[in-house]
Amino acid sequence: MPLIEKNTFSSLPASSSLYSAPAIWLKKQVEQLRAPLQASWSSSAGFIEIAHRICSIALLTIVPLLLIGYGVFLLLSSKTQIPGSTPSLTILKTTEAPTEGIMADAIEIHRGVEDLLNHLEKGPAQLQKLKEQIDNFYKKHDAGLREQQLRAFELTDHNRDLLNELEKKYDALFIVIVPGRGDCLFDSLFRGLKNYLNDHEWPLKGITPPEDHMHLRFQLAEYMEQTIKNDEQLRTYTNEAIEAHVFVKRNAIYSEKESLLLLKGEANVSQQYQELEEKERSLNELQHEASMGNYSPYFDLLKQPSFFGSVNAIYAFSKLFPDIHIEVARAIQDRYATGYDPSFNAKTSFPLTLCLKDGNHFDYDPRIPTK
Repeated sequence: MPLIEKNTFSSLPASSSLYSAPAIWLKKQVEQLRAPLQASWSSSAGFIEIAHRICSIALLTIVPLLLIGYGVFLLLSSKTQIPGSTPSLTILKTTEAPTEGIMADAIEIHRGVEDLLNHLEKGPAQLQKLKEQIDNFYKKHDAGLREQQLRAFELTDHNRDLLNELEKKYDALFIVIVPGRGDCLFDSLFRGLKNYLNDHEWPLKGITPPEDHMHLRFQLAEYMEQTIKNDEQLRTYTNEAIEAHVFVKRNAIYSEKESLLLLKGEANVSQQYQELEEKERSLNELQHEASMGNYSPYFDLLKQPSFFGSVNAIYAFSKLFPDIHIEVARAIQDRYATGYDPSFNAKTSFPLTLCLKDGNHFDYDPRIPTK
């Protein structure tokens, strides 16, 4: 039985428009291939000839077909291609740009971002307005499959990402980095108070304006000590501050005692261990006195340099200066966000934003609080 039937291609019309020159050539090659297949299959010369003809068929038919297929793919892709990572903005330069609908909203946002980039002095306030506009865009429109919808969402995504990057630049430009030596909270509050006094008169009678953050620290501690008995919220914040202080210090003492036990053969270990025991007793006494309503030992500590301040100090500041709106912006990954910590005097207009980083360090941001 022959490997290829004799009449396999005999019925193909040579002049048919369905078959091009390569197809006719292929028919002839198969006809020429049939004879060696039938007569010389067992001979090596016939085998070589067959292999040679098969390679010729493959090169002259399959390769052109692959090239044609690739060309068709490129043609179809060019008609259905979605814009890349950088949106095409040619529509912005035409007089036929839409005046309403999803694309019009996207273009309005883009023009706002472009204006901000050309006038960076408009600053974070304008940036926040644009971010709110983008949020409203996503709430208003649903992603669709039409090309204009895809382009509108892509353009808005691009501008949203650009604003996020710009906001980081503003953070680096505007946030005042305060030294981390335990006085950062009072230092940041003092800087905000100085900015407030640039445009406002000193509001407190009988109290002189603080000369520096240490002076402000002392004034806040004095105010809290005088008012804590009649201010339940201040007592709550102060009790929380004492608990946090005792927890941190007690853990540090425990770690030091563990290390000393490993070195108990060394000289002076016994004396150092006794000193740690004394510190722990002082913490216990501080906690006990607070539970009995005596906060003087704590406020004596708070008046000392490098003693960490807490929310109770921010609360006391807000009571002394009710015209200052105080926000705490917590560092979340590479951004600062409000809403995680108490806000004070929210109805007032003058902003003082404290940037909380790593849970225990405050920097100062003189900008309008982020919403």
